[in-house]
Amino acid sequence: MNHVGMPHSDRRYQSLLSSPWVWGGVLLSVVFWVFVGYLAWRWIFG
Repeated sequence: MNHVGMPHSDRRYQSLLSSPWVWGGVLLSVVFWVFVGYLAWRWIFG
């Protein structure tokens, strides 16, 4: 996947994707929103 025209931003994007902090933050936010959605579902329909 070598895109011609934007090599700098592509390299920054790859380093961002390879960072464990980014994946940890994404995972935490997904878990948080699933939990909030579950609580809201229980509160509305429970």
